[in-house]
Amino acid sequence: MAGEVSFTPSERDYVDANRDWYRTLFKGRRGILKLAVPIAVGISLGSFFSWIAGEAASSFPYIVFVYAMLGLIVGLMMYSFLYLTLPRRAARLFRQQKTFQQCFQYMWSDDGITLRTPSSEARYAWSQIYRWADGRTALLLFFNEQIFYFIPRRVLGPEEWADLKAAVESGGIERL
Repeated sequence: MAGEVSFTPSERDYVDANRDWYRTLFKGRRGILKLAVPIAVGISLGSFFSWIAGEAASSFPYIVFVYAMLGLIVGLMMYSFLYLTLPRRAARLFRQQKTFQQCFQYMWSDDGITLRTPSSEARYAWSQIYRWADGRTALLLFFNEQIFYFIPRRVLGPEEWADLKAAVESGGIERL
């Protein structure tokens, strides 16, 4: 399980990797919690306004339900807006960061992964990587919930892709 790939990321690669990252934010319990917050805020506001208005106790469940749905709708609209504006933001950030516009060379083995560029080199044991995700367009290696390296699927053949995933999985990193 040793492999290597070299590529120069394109703006499209970076945008797609950021979309993959954003989708990982809503997987599992954390995703449910992210949607639960606007619902809880809606329920709290509905309860507060109902109490202030002196509504009858019989209408309280209806009011709570309406405000919970309002919270869900607002939350979905907010997260959808962020998802829809993400490509523009990511493309702008790609253009600003000149270090993304150079050749990246990734080398992996059972021990970890090495990244080499014309201006830097970094070696990471698999234990130093927080989590990983198999996105639609890239494999993402997270150092925390926000910072990640990505390797686009387009630069790897099927055997290389399987080898890289096997190396990451054997490293014991939690998958998102």
